[in-house]
Amino acid sequence: MKNAVLTQLSIAALFLIASVAAYVFSYLHVEGIGSRIVSAETEAQQKNAELMNIHEAQSALSVLTESEARIKGYFVPATAAVSFLESVGTAGDAFGADVSVVSVNEDTAETGRTMLSLALQVRGSFEAVMRTVGTLEFAPYDITLTNISLDATDAEGAAWTAAANFTVGTELAP
Repeated sequence: MKNAVLTQLSIAALFLIASVAAYVFSYLHVEGIGSRIVSAETEAQQKNAELMNIHEAQSALSVLTESEARIKGYFVPATAAVSFLESVGTAGDAFGADVSVVSVNEDTAETGRTMLSLALQVRGSFEAVMRTVGTLEFAPYDITLTNISLDATDAEGAAWTAAANFTVGTELAP
């Protein structure tokens, strides 16, 4: 009887040890799977955040590309300088003023930006001269009126002459 109890106790202890070992093994295995799942979720969240950042950057880039094209339109392209000067020469036609381009110089500003320095002479009635100068000053270009002087003859209704200097931004070469 003593052997039977010891045998049963040994078998029960062996089953208990086997059960505890199986439980510990299963627990560690499940915990390892859980930690891999957590790291995979973290990695997936990071990838999703990266994708969102990429999409935001692409959206910002498309908006910036549109803005860049719009801003480039404010500068006179180097290839279109002659046509720009021709349009300046005809700017006063609608107002009855005569515009003469006296001189054109290419200057490089301190920032490295190339600018055209224009010296113009505008002749006509006071209204025509001022409207022409205003039209040039507020043209859709990077243009600044740097100096202007007005002269008129003594006769009533006489012609006015404006000598104006402008600087015009040119497009940078690609």
